[in-house]
Amino acid sequence: MAWTSTLLLLTLGLGTAAVANRFRFDARLIVGFGVGAGLFLVIPGVSRAVVALASVVWGAHKELPTWVFVVLNGLLAQLLQTTAALALGGVGRPGAGGVEGAGTAVGAGFGLASEFGILRGAYEVAELGLPGGPGVGWAFLGSLGRLAAGSAVTGLSGGLMAEGRWVEGVVVAVGGRLLLDLGLRFLEGPARVAGVTLLCAAVLFGGLVVRIRSLASHQRR
Repeated sequence: MAWTSTLLLLTLGLGTAAVANRFRFDARLIVGFGVGAGLFLVIPGVSRAVVALASVVWGAHKELPTWVFVVLNGLLAQLLQTTAALALGGVGRPGAGGVEGAGTAVGAGFGLASEFGILRGAYEVAELGLPGGPGVGWAFLGSLGRLAAGSAVTGLSGGLMAEGRWVEGVVVAVGGRLLLDLGLRFLEGPARVAGVTLLCAAVLFGGLVVRIRSLASHQRR
């Protein structure tokens, strides 16, 4: 995998976390980024236990559909990220947008680890010349969009829950995760997938920035 892609992913991840934290590079941002990347490493083990339980509930003699695996893994990952955001956001006196900033850092770290694996697979397919794989350029744009959108979902859901708006927080977390992990699978063509993903990222991250600025403005009054 090209180092340029890795560095660009890292730059975007840290950049989104920095914007959400109003460019304050404090320990919370770095810890949140590291926690997010660490959660990605934990997911496979936890996921196996959850899928095994789901298989028992679904029926021991029935095979779980692929979409069920996707939904379970996505929601599990989002649950862990939002929980970490709430825990980090409550440390010290973060001020307005503290939970949102912590959540964005956690989501960005998780997204970096996740998209690194996806891009590595895309590069391997391209190097082998196998048919059917998306172009590296489109795959990379899709990864950038998913990283930014995923970090925004964690920041927004964590911030809403911290205010006691649990229903809205759950809707954002579940809806955003289903959109990114399942909804985009129904699109055809790498260009369309990348374009819609980037559009979702712009809307979600733009909404996050507006929310953080609004909170900061109210705090100053």
